Amino acid sequence: MDKKPLKLLTVVIPVRDEEACIGSTVEHLSAELHLHNVSYEIIVADDGSGDRMCKIINEIISRISVVRTEQSPPPHGFGRAIIAGLDKMHGDAVGKPKLKIKEMGSRYLFSWLHVWLEKYLTRGDYRRS
Repeated sequence: MDKKPLKLLTVVIPVRDEEACIGSTVEHLSAELHLHNVSYEIIVADDGSGDRMCKIINEIISRISVVRTEQSPPPHGFGRAIIAGLDKMHGDAVGKPKLKIKEMGSRYLFSWLHVWLEKYLTRGDYRRS
């Protein structure tokens, strides 16, 4: 099977009440993808946050045009937030962490990203992440 070149990676990040870490997480993720010359979009899938997270994301969106947010409609849940993001993706490949940011912390997200980048950059394998 011939591998097609990656045109756009979509990263879906499901979140709920993540104001303490969402800003730095998205900014660092964007910088890392940019550093590796990966065309990407980041979808922050909001699962009914009640904190200042939406305001923080809107500030980031004003600076980083490839970031956007999608609201997960009720009833809320982690899986529903992921589906809300997947429904709006434009990429031909998707990366999504398996845990919420609160549960995984930034280290897990960046470990996941580095594994994905290693597979993509060294083997051209982006279909299974």
